[in-house]
Amino acid sequence: MWGLAVDAEGLAYAEAYKRAVAQGESLDQDWDAPPGVGSGGRDTLVRLAEGVEKTIPGGVTNDMIPVMFDRFPEHHPPRGCNVLYLDGHVEFVEYPGKFPVTQSFLEAMAELDNLQ
Repeated sequence: MWGLAVDAEGLAYAEAYKRAVAQGESLDQDWDAPPGVGSGGRDTLVRLAEGVEKTIPGGVTNDMIPVMFDRFPEHHPPRGCNVLYLDGHVEFVEYPGKFPVTQSFLEAMAELDNLQ
């Protein structure tokens, strides 16, 4: 997973993932993003690793970075998703709601399933 905290970063991730798969690039690296839409407003999508929260500027904190979330709508249709955040707390986010439980991001993630 990457250090993504808002919808624009999530959508940039989806595009970078598609590009990496199409070009046969490693999926285990940081990726370039359009200016200002990478992790924390950077030009890079940063992979999660120990200490990553210190490298993401823009006031992004551990309680804002989702690490894992339910597949939607399979687990709690159509109410929402459980989301595990980098700080270790879990929150149920109703659909549509805050990132990563936005319609556009969940649709982008479903589209990536078809690349496998």
